[in-house]
Formats: sequence, structure tokens, C-alpha cells
Amino acid sequence: MNYVRNAWYVAAWSNQIEDGKPFAVTILDEPLVLYRGESGHLTALEDRCVHRLAPLSLGRCEGDRLRCMYHGLLFAHDGK
Repeated sequence: MNYVRNAWYVAAWSNQIEDGKPFAVTILDEPLVLYRGESGHLTALEDRCVHRLAPLSLGRCEGDRLRCMYHGLLFAHDGK
């Protein structure tokens, strides 16, 4: 399907993103994970870990970071 790529799309309502709980969503056929860390800032990342492409949305929040459930890599808001 063709999408307008240079545009804003609604990913979720604010009340759908619970503090400390990853939220999976697909936008433009791209799986994303949204989460609100300890500081309250909202983060959006690709919903796949760099190792074996495990879904990060199945992981857990630790402070302002997201831990992959498969092997424990920890990701910050910038994906590093």
C-alpha cells in the first residue's frame, strides 16, 4: 500500500501509554513500541531488537530505558 511518508500520524492516545509499560503499535506497516519511562517522557522505537529481531514491546521498562526480553539488551530513548 502507498502511504504519505513525510507526514504526522497518530500512534496512540496519551492515556493508552501506561507508565513503565511498553505499547505495541503498527504505523505505515512498521512495527513500533511506545513507552513512557520514569521521567514521564514518551519514547517511540522500532519494535525489534538488533539481535534476532525480538519484539521490544514484550520487554520491560527500567527507568527511562527498555530491556529486551530475549537476551537483556537495554535501549535508551535514542535507540542506543
